[in-house]
Amino acid sequence: MGLIMTSFTPNVVCRRGNAPPYRNCQHLQNSMAAKDAPKSFGLDIKLPKHLYEGQSLVIIFRVAKANGRRNTANRQCEATIRSLGAPDISSFYEVWEAIVAVNGMCVRFGQIGTAWYRGQNKQLNIDITLPRRRKKYLPF
Repeated sequence: MGLIMTSFTPNVVCRRGNAPPYRNCQHLQNSMAAKDAPKSFGLDIKLPKHLYEGQSLVIIFRVAKANGRRNTANRQCEATIRSLGAPDISSFYEVWEAIVAVNGMCVRFGQIGTAWYRGQNKQLNIDITLPRRRKKYLPF
């Protein structure tokens, strides 16, 4: 077993809103593959146009099942990675870290939240909300 110690500034903002169930968001964070390999996020990625909202690339993680049962859409938890326009490099470990922070600081108290300024150039935000209706999702 290994232990990595790093400093961590959460940069999390919580807001009132229709928050997803905390248990479902815990399931989301526990089922994510938190790999530390660098990955590019941003508008330089060649993906179908429906995955872009305005000037941001939107990558979504959703919980399809929690506790072995299928959830209805309004009971799911959604994490969205938004680039602020410029491409940035991060890892899914850093995304997982942000999801854990938002869950612990916002969702468990019935609020939605955003982890700001992620990535090497601080160009990524990670939101935790209830799912919005979208046509397609990336298969993560």
